[in-house]
Amino acid sequence: MKKKRRVPDVLWRLYRNRACTLADTIVSLLPLPPPSPADCWCKGCGCLGCSGDGAMSFLLRSDDPPDYHKLLNRCFVVMPDDQLQRRRAFYPECRWSQLTMVRRTIEMIMCESRQPSNLICSGYNKLSRASSVLDLLTTSPWCLLLERIGDDTMFHLLKYASIFLLHSRANYHRVAGPLVIDLMPKVQKHTSVYGPMFYGDRLDLGGSYTTLKAYGSFLGP
Repeated sequence: MKKKRRVPDVLWRLYRNRACTLADTIVSLLPLPPPSPADCWCKGCGCLGCSGDGAMSFLLRSDDPPDYHKLLNRCFVVMPDDQLQRRRAFYPECRWSQLTMVRRTIEMIMCESRQPSNLICSGYNKLSRASSVLDLLTTSPWCLLLERIGDDTMFHLLKYASIFLLHSRANYHRVAGPLVIDLMPKVQKHTSVYGPMFYGDRLDLGGSYTTLKAYGSFLGP
């Protein structure tokens, strides 16, 4: 059995066991597989939704590019409380490119609120339809991931998840999820129990994304 990757210290102290790798998060959101692959939306062609116990092997394969392995195993995700349950259905269709998926997600969120509170919208230029966050979410590993999980699951992650991308050995960029101000009550909640939340770590509030530095320290459940 594959050993579960430990959560970076700074994420563990803030989110505890709610922080999971991108791969584990995707598998946890999958609905129960249909009785037979023929009953799946893929009509027996084989997809993540009907792979059952082999879901992780379908999602992450030994011959996949190293950058894709890094994304699935070193990117950490936190789902909001109301989005933790399994999805009702899995739709494997890929009708759009990853670039289109990210743009449409950002623009939908911006249309829903005059002041979007999701970091994925930060710095987005409506005229050029570009931003540094969009660039980070449309690299080749993300494009391959879209092929594996389909438009529906990708949209769900982009819209609802807090996504922390590994930047260097111990630095994480938060590129999606609630703005920093929305995290402050959680920080205050844990401060009295665990001491200063970011003691020995760094929370950079500047720029278009949040940088969390864990100094290589990992804790597990």
